[in-house]
Amino acid sequence: MIRAGEPLELTYANGGLVVDDGNASQAAIEWIEAHDQIVRPVDRRDTVPIKYFLDGAQRTIPRFVGTTFPVVESICAAGVLEREPGGVGRVCAGTIDFQAIWILPFDCGDREIRRFRAFLEEQGIEIRDPLGDGAPELLDDYSTMEQRIYAVAMEARAEHEGRVYDTWCRLYGDGDDWIVLDGRLRGENPRAIGLVKSFSRHYLTGPNAAELYRMPEAHRTAAFRMVKRAGGVPITAWYLRLRDAAGLDPRHGLVRVEVSGEIETAADIEAISAALLAERSPRATGDDRWATLLYPIYHLEQALKRYLDANTRGWDAAS
Repeated sequence: MIRAGEPLELTYANGGLVVDDGNASQAAIEWIEAHDQIVRPVDRRDTVPIKYFLDGAQRTIPRFVGTTFPVVESICAAGVLEREPGGVGRVCAGTIDFQAIWILPFDCGDREIRRFRAFLEEQGIEIRDPLGDGAPELLDDYSTMEQRIYAVAMEARAEHEGRVYDTWCRLYGDGDDWIVLDGRLRGENPRAIGLVKSFSRHYLTGPNAAELYRMPEAHRTAAFRMVKRAGGVPITAWYLRLRDAAGLDPRHGLVRVEVSGEIETAADIEAISAALLAERSPRATGDDRWATLLYPIYHLEQALKRYLDANTRGWDAAS
């Protein structure tokens, strides 16, 4: 047992490993706005009505060490916050959900791990293999295994948030109000906004990338259309600077906005950008990610962390 194992989020979420939406590579895009100068200030006179915010809170905890690799439990809560008139908001009834999985290699020579896996299966607990179809020699590389485990945990969280989003769509998705998804765009709701805060794919390169990293606060790039997966539906995307990055990492306060491919007019793109800029206040300065964290999502995360605490009270090293 690892008595003082810190959640892997503390190791990777703010540093080394970037988990985003696919392999790190340059992707083809099609500009839908003039891009002779790709950066422009956001016109904040009109906004779209954002009422809902979806996010998840996760703890991915090394529990003990196999022969040469960690064995990890990952717990996650996800939900949707609904803005209340005159208030920050409350979690939508029926949307909050909890998930707990274990991550360990299925094919290894450690008999204790095999016995533990059999015990988990008897209890009906979900187990995921960080090796997948990968080479078994990776079992001897502790750091690589830790990174693969974290990637599996993030994938499981994304799937869990996707299920919560499906529930929201069924219960609340017929109205005219907009929802912000903390992360990539999911589904085909024309009023959903994906807010991506960590990047591994390079959609803008060369002089365009240089302009992007010099982009001032409350500015955005020209919008472009892209297909993120083979056979997928085209979506519209652009980059938006939420906070001033002068003297800081050029990615400070930078997010990628993803919306339905049906959205392609400058007026709609400006209104969505303006609405997101309006959600920056009050600042969530109690969180290391405050520069890209909308306050309603910060508020939702606090509720989800309390929900995690309630569901894991008495668990060893769950907090």
